[in-house]
Amino acid sequence: MKKKLAGLFLLLTLALITACSSGYGNKVTGGNLTVFFADRANEEKATQLAEYWREKKLTGNRAQSIRLLEGQQSYHLYLIASNPDEILSLPPHERQLLIDLQQALNETLFRQKPCALYISDTRFKPIIKVNDL
Repeated sequence: MKKKLAGLFLLLTLALITACSSGYGNKVTGGNLTVFFADRANEEKATQLAEYWREKKLTGNRAQSIRLLEGQQSYHLYLIASNPDEILSLPPHERQLLIDLQQALNETLFRQKPCALYISDTRFKPIIKVNDL
């Protein structure tokens, strides 16, 4: 499982890139990873997410951005697709890697309130929910 997560972004056509910071609220930055969050109450969760991403070596050589929003029943994590047109045609094993990532996050950082992963465009507009792939 750990190897799968570490190789997640090498195997997928999904890569996270930097999004413009205006309008996305607060942010936690470290290295080439930025986690945006709207509410100061979620700063600790955003920091934990950034640490998890680095510990699991999910950061690559390019700048990456994640948006964290808290909904009533779950958190929403938006990951930017490098090639949005190909997201809907991901091979089954690559889709499974994203589902595995979401499950791992729910078993560690999001035990109290689960998270849902979304693949988004560069402005964090959702293209598809990972569970719907």
